[in-house]
Amino acid sequence: MNKKGLTPIVIVVILLIGALALGIVNVADIIPNYTTVYKANYGHICCVQNDDYDIVYTKLLSQQKLFKCDDYTNECEFIFDCLGGICNGKYELCDINGNNCEYYKQYTYSGGSYNNYLAKIPVGKSYKFTPSFLTDKNSRITKKVKSFYIEGEENGKIYTQESCVLSSELRGKVTSDGLNELSKTGANKCQNYITDFIQVETKTYSYLGKEVICQARQLYNIDTLTFKDGSRKKIQGDYIKAVACCPTENNCGDGFEFIADKTRECAYSTECSNGGDWYGVSGITARKFNCVNGVCVSEDKQVECTSTAVCIQRYGEGYVCDFTPNNWGNCIKSTTPEYCGDGYCQIGESKDSCPADCELECLEGEKLVTTTKKVGCDVDLIFVKYGCDEIVEKECQKSGINWLKIIIVLMALALVYAFRGQIWALIKFGGKKIGLG
Repeated sequence: MNKKGLTPIVIVVILLIGALALGIVNVADIIPNYTTVYKANYGHICCVQNDDYDIVYTKLLSQQKLFKCDDYTNECEFIFDCLGGICNGKYELCDINGNNCEYYKQYTYSGGSYNNYLAKIPVGKSYKFTPSFLTDKNSRITKKVKSFYIEGEENGKIYTQESCVLSSELRGKVTSDGLNELSKTGANKCQNYITDFIQVETKTYSYLGKEVICQARQLYNIDTLTFKDGSRKKIQGDYIKAVACCPTENNCGDGFEFIADKTRECAYSTECSNGGDWYGVSGITARKFNCVNGVCVSEDKQVECTSTAVCIQRYGEGYVCDFTPNNWGNCIKSTTPEYCGDGYCQIGESKDSCPADCELECLEGEKLVTTTKKVGCDVDLIFVKYGCDEIVEKECQKSGINWLKIIIVLMALALVYAFRGQIWALIKFGGKKIGLG
């Protein structure tokens, strides 16, 4: 075997180890180990034309003789002005490059005459001028254009984009069955697009031969969407029906029904459903699971409330349901107003509107991982990032030892050890080339 041929492989392995160590490459990005389903919020975009001429371009014929209508518009308007003396010559209607001219017209103007409008021409055409000897400095052409642009609405706010050609950002949010660009007329001048993706689930199930997710004892279809940039995402689709339980709950069978004799092994109560804490199963019934002799055993009790809505209905505004361990399920007079960040996921709050209280709930065997990513950098190199915005992303990942990452690192180290002679020679040779040795 030619060991010299393996030197590039060793270098790639070393770079991979460095990328893993620095967090540039994540093993989960190389080999996906779970499915992520998103809920999509939608915005609305339309292609509209400026009411006024937003592009005005003026040149003397001594400076330019071919005037193209190549802007993002449907037609261009041209005005011929004679600035002094005699302006004489001809002009032709041609293709965008000034070839295949269809006809020509002679023109003769005297200085001081203005607003000599030429016929408007469509996009993809051009005017080519041939002035008579020494009259080009007297002739001025003005092009005027009403261009098209995107007007969008996202979360109730209006924004604009320079042209109706989809940007790289919008191509990742418009499905592949949409248009490459918005039509300037007709029914396709407007379309919906996805404004953001909210992670709702990391585990899917089969129901009547279809892939579904189970959220709060509700089944939803999953739509796999392909976008203009080639990316694919699974999106929470239409509501199917309510079920008795979701498989992540204790004593829940494959058919989304409770099974009384199905138990979960445990060593501590925190390993049982809902971490061993109380949770509501009806308006006035609470349940928790305790670890007894290695299995999770349910315990129910009647309470005054399981949500603040019950207290408001019973006692009126100002009462809340207390979820503290020693007084769980009792209505109390609220001494402070409810707010995002008080530690309780109240009615009207959600994981999207108040992630501080309504944290993303991970499934059994998963853990919540929070990462900070740098985006929109002025300088974005592998090891140098400058002028960036930071965003915080939260996702559920499988907990426990990541054997895949350990195996990759061990294999890389073994390759480095096996070819340590070639690596050292490469370092010495490179050092001599740059004057280090």
